[in-house]
Formats: sequence, structure tokens, C-alpha cells
Amino acid sequence: MLPRLRERREDIPVLVAHFVELFGRKMGKQIEHIPAEALSALSSYDWPGNIRELQNFIERSVILSVGAVLRPQLQELKKSPTTARRGHHVEEANGIIF
Repeated sequence: MLPRLRERREDIPVLVAHFVELFGRKMGKQIEHIPAEALSALSSYDWPGNIRELQNFIERSVILSVGAVLRPQLQELKKSPTTARRGHHVEEANGIIF
């Protein structure tokens, strides 16, 4: 079994480049540059959803990027998935729809 992604941070830039290439080709986009600050933020995030979370994040980033530069929505990484999920369940339990 492979260690968790957060235990192999050195793999993250390689995986990001791979997913950018994969999804760029799939969507007919030519992403030629991944900003260093984006790679730094992606490498320091814990990725609780492991590689699938990274893959989905990069796919969304490619979709939303315009031009040749990857523009990931890094503010999404600052949200606590546990808090977001917990709040979502409470809203469902109370029947509140936003």
C-alpha cells in the first residue's frame, strides 16, 4: 500500500503536471505554465481525500483556467473539509435549504 499523499509531498508537482496535461488534452486546452506559488500551495496542502481529491481539484482548475496559465482556486484549499461537511449535515438535518 502506498503512503498517503501528504506523506509524499515530493510527488505532488509531478502529479499536478500529469493531471494538467491529461485534462488539458481532454478539454482541448494548452496549459503551458503552472505558477510556482500554486505548486507551493498544492504541495503544502494535506489532501485528506488523497490523490482523487488532487485529481478533481486539478480538473476543475483546468476547466476554469483561461489561456496558457493554470489558475487554480487556491482559496478552496483553505476551507476545512470537516467543518464544511459537518455544517452541511446539520443543514440537512434541520431541513434548511440555502
